[in-house]
Amino acid sequence: MPMNAREQQFVQEAADYLESPSLVIRLADLVGKPLDWLMSKLSVEQQERVAQVVRDALGAALAAATRSISAGGGRGFSSGVEASTGTWHTIGSALLGTLGGLGIAAMAVELPATTTLMLRGIASIADDFGHDIHDPAVRLECLSIFSYGSSRTQDDDAADSAYFGARVAMTQLVSEAAAWLAQATPEMLERAIAEGTAPALVRFMTNVAARFEISVSEKAMATAVPVIGAATGALINAAFSNHYQSVARYHFGLRALEQTHGPAAVEEAFRRALASQRAARRLAAEKVG
Repeated sequence: MPMNAREQQFVQEAADYLESPSLVIRLADLVGKPLDWLMSKLSVEQQERVAQVVRDALGAALAAATRSISAGGGRGFSSGVEASTGTWHTIGSALLGTLGGLGIAAMAVELPATTTLMLRGIASIADDFGHDIHDPAVRLECLSIFSYGSSRTQDDDAADSAYFGARVAMTQLVSEAAAWLAQATPEMLERAIAEGTAPALVRFMTNVAARFEISVSEKAMATAVPVIGAATGALINAAFSNHYQSVARYHFGLRALEQTHGPAAVEEAFRRALASQRAARRLAAEKVG
């Protein structure tokens, strides 16, 4: 069955968003500083601190999600597209972002709470699109959303799809970790995260953390701006949260389309949309030049 016009439009929107370096640009716009200025603002010690906080935040989010996420009964692509999920999770993240005025020192308190809140929003989006969030693989896929959508540069036009490349790399990790998670109690999960005693889960978490750390560092750099206030901190967190809600919407929407049309057809449509996007960008650049 060929995709209808709304489905094709969704795939185009997904390609536009998932292949763009939108997060860091948005954060730079919020604080009124250029990208190169932001990129110079974290010391090695601060980078190491961010890496540790990211690992702790992802572990806390997964443990909390395993205990408390519940399904609402979404029916598939149409119900997911029509749903307006994520608003309250973004508002909650914005409120936590008022701690941004305290800088990186507050991140150890703020990021685990923000990450858990975002994960619940991501799971809600997965549920809206008809995915079974009681399935350990789907829960891990919710967490893997934090590994997608890290910044790319405008020079990446010649590269293949970053999104599908990341998905290929993540699929085996999710499968292995899900097999372990299906047999684990919440207590076993929390102990394994704390002690690193489940190799498959550790590999999965390490991969997600490495990619999520890029975006968290961008957020940390934005909040490191001198005299940043609580209001700007809230806006930064809202943009950060909204980014991952958008990534989740397009990811699980594409997954839902794959269940109807098959993975190959959806990937082909995505790559056509990506090629069209890049051609339009090159044409615009030639006109400016």
